[in-house]
Amino acid sequence: MSKGNIAAESASSATKSFFGGITGTLGVVVGCVIVLALLCGGCIFFTVIVGDTNNANEPTKVGDSNSSSQQQGEKEFKIGDKVKLGDIQLEVKEFDANVISDNEYIQPSEGMKYVAVDVKVTYLGGGSESVDSYDFSLSDEEGYSYDYSWYDLKSPKLESKTLSKDMIVRGWLTFEVSKNSKKLTISYKPNMFLDDSIEVELW
Repeated sequence: MSKGNIAAESASSATKSFFGGITGTLGVVVGCVIVLALLCGGCIFFTVIVGDTNNANEPTKVGDSNSSSQQQGEKEFKIGDKVKLGDIQLEVKEFDANVISDNEYIQPSEGMKYVAVDVKVTYLGGGSESVDSYDFSLSDEEGYSYDYSWYDLKSPKLESKTLSKDMIVRGWLTFEVSKNSKKLTISYKPNMFLDDSIEVELW
């Protein structure tokens, strides 16, 4: 092989390596750009769907029907209070501390009992809001949390519903709690993605 051919092949190899390096680098850059675009798009989508999580709402107690004022800064709410959080208003109407089941197959576990809470939810916004029984939970003075029981021993039960402006849903929620609980609080969390919630002391 002549020196000319060897030089030509060396130059060709160098050119291929050069352009191969550029192509590889461009590939990495383009890949990074695509990943960033997808991440940013996901962030925008999440923000649009869920909302601004930094814009936290504080629950406030709404005055009587004869008064349009709100008691700002209220932290403890009782049965009968109308509590507003964002576009949602919650009122706990009644609490049954000892619900008896007539069904022999539906009985509380040992050391437990059934309780029920009558709640009323009103949507005040301009769009819509879904209300579900599983948005509610109970907690006691020792920090134990109790989820909604699907047995629904008191009727009418709270029906899951999508509310539009000024629509109301009301019904009973049944929970199985410890017999030793001396203080129960019901918590309503309208949005699973946010920490905002309304808590009402039941006794």
